[in-house]
Amino acid sequence: MRVAEVLEIVQGELLNTPSISSFHSLSTRLETLKRGDLFLARHNTLIDEAIHKGAYGIVFSGQIKMHDHEIAWIRVDSIQEAAIRLIRYTLTSKGSQVALLPSLEWKIAQKLLELKSSLFFEGEPINLLETALKESYEWLFFHEKPFERIAPTILRSTPPLEEPFEVTSYTLFDSKIFFEGHHHTLPLPRLFLKPLANVVHFFKTHTLPFSLAKMEAIDTLHPCFLNTRGKITKHGQSNKVVIAEPDLEAFERYVAYLKLNAKWAKILFLIPKPYLEIFENIDFSKSYQSKEELLSLIQNEEYHFALILGVNLAFLQERLKEDREEASLF
Repeated sequence: MRVAEVLEIVQGELLNTPSISSFHSLSTRLETLKRGDLFLARHNTLIDEAIHKGAYGIVFSGQIKMHDHEIAWIRVDSIQEAAIRLIRYTLTSKGSQVALLPSLEWKIAQKLLELKSSLFFEGEPINLLETALKESYEWLFFHEKPFERIAPTILRSTPPLEEPFEVTSYTLFDSKIFFEGHHHTLPLPRLFLKPLANVVHFFKTHTLPFSLAKMEAIDTLHPCFLNTRGKITKHGQSNKVVIAEPDLEAFERYVAYLKLNAKWAKILFLIPKPYLEIFENIDFSKSYQSKEELLSLIQNEEYHFALILGVNLAFLQERLKEDREEASLF
């Protein structure tokens, strides 16, 4: 990629007259940087080492002191914006299709799609740049707002005019549907069937291969069943369930879902202390100030369902997993 081409894409300012006119490749990490590369400096403290490793150019924001006038120094207003512009250029030149879905649909789509040349990405755009340059994907799926400008054309899901499947029965955390001549039991609560319908409609509209038979539970409203030792056991093997939700808006939605659909159960809501005032009108809520205090509440309180604000599923799976040696004693 030539210096002039990079300047046009990132809309940057060339601060010197370098002796080089092009770059071999592009890197955003020192670990992958090779001699002759253009380096996007997410932190200006990385620039000296990038030059030492042989970078032919530096894209940076802010103010720095140039000390090697043979390489290209390109200043931009925002490194993340520069990364988005470079990704947009790359995806356009490769003819990739780009979809931006709501978070819940993105998670469901990731479980269903059967297309090898696809990528489901979340995180900072700069972390995608090297992958976009080196790999070719037919489809890329995003769910975060910064990616609204990642391609000239962004495809989005729309509700189907008619439901693509028939719901035959459901429990609090599972649903049974009939779709194209087949019955499927899905680890999805009824609350998620409309997002599922949107995903199925999107896939069929764009003739993308998918399979409902491979549907697995997602990390949202995911029940962790606990045994008598307070450790995670198999699905449905106990009457004590904990559910983690880091997002406040989703937590409020799941509070309403559980209170409406599990009126028979004792439901406990565990909330970080700074948020307690927001939920002061909710019965059976308790606050915690630390992860250790939260674990103590999970282990010692009586409940059928405990919905927890402020932690994710991975935290529960790590801290409540059954120790093999401990399990062998019982």
